[in-house]
Amino acid sequence: MTVLEYPALIYAYLIDIANNEDATAKELIILATSIGIFWHTFVLITKPIVNHFTYDTPWLRRSMEREYERNLKQLYEDWGIKKTKEEVIDEGMKEWPTQIICSVQHFVGGAVCFPTLLGKGDPKWAISLACCGGLSQAGFDVSEVYG
Repeated sequence: MTVLEYPALIYAYLIDIANNEDATAKELIILATSIGIFWHTFVLITKPIVNHFTYDTPWLRRSMEREYERNLKQLYEDWGIKKTKEEVIDEGMKEWPTQIICSVQHFVGGAVCFPTLLGKGDPKWAISLACCGGLSQAGFDVSEVYG
């Protein structure tokens, strides 16, 4: 067996866990951890790309200025945080890609639950997808805490 065959074996193992109705807690933790590693890697790769195309664009700057005036200015004053408007806007523009990626992850995690909600397809398959959706959310949350 060559090193190049390991990813396929790992993928097959994870698919077997996802389709196993009698998966153990250990196997589900392995699956959730693997999904968390996937999402963490996805964020690490995607965030700089999104940031490159969006940071300091006129529309994002205007959006952050509105957010500052509507919410953040008062919040920072209430909490006693001393930051200029420009510092807050800059932080918001740097953090915006993370929020977009988080939204994508939540959409994907929720979308795999649709077959179960709609009662379409094979029930075992639909329930496996819904469980993977839940594990995806858990794995993403863990990757965010420890990422």
